[in-house]
Amino acid sequence: MAVGDYIAPYTLSFLSVEDQIFEDEAIRDIFAHNSIIGDSRYFNIITIWVENGLDADVSVQVLGNRVNSVVGAVDIGVAFDVATLDRESRTMEPVNAGFLPYIFIEVTAAGVPTTGDLNAYLIKKPV
Repeated sequence: MAVGDYIAPYTLSFLSVEDQIFEDEAIRDIFAHNSIIGDSRYFNIITIWVENGLDADVSVQVLGNRVNSVVGAVDIGVAFDVATLDRESRTMEPVNAGFLPYIFIEVTAAGVPTTGDLNAYLIKKPV
């Protein structure tokens, strides 16, 4: 490339942003655990990626809210299961799932885990 050559700018819509919403979460009970809340206001495709390093299966429910709070949040779609030592992802598009600007997940273990941890991410594609 020579000086003065045109360099095409990246189009924002080709880039993605990743937020870790659970980091090494050592769940040791069968109660629901909420992740941190992800901001999806400027994104039109959102993938929820869950890595289950626990020694128990987990159920994952995606929730959303119109405000940055777990209070008053509603379910988005149906819960999905992630097997022990496995990973799963679900992709949402506002056209199909409805749009709520604040997204988080609720994770519940099927049995009491004794080892391992859980990690989860929101992978978001801008508008």
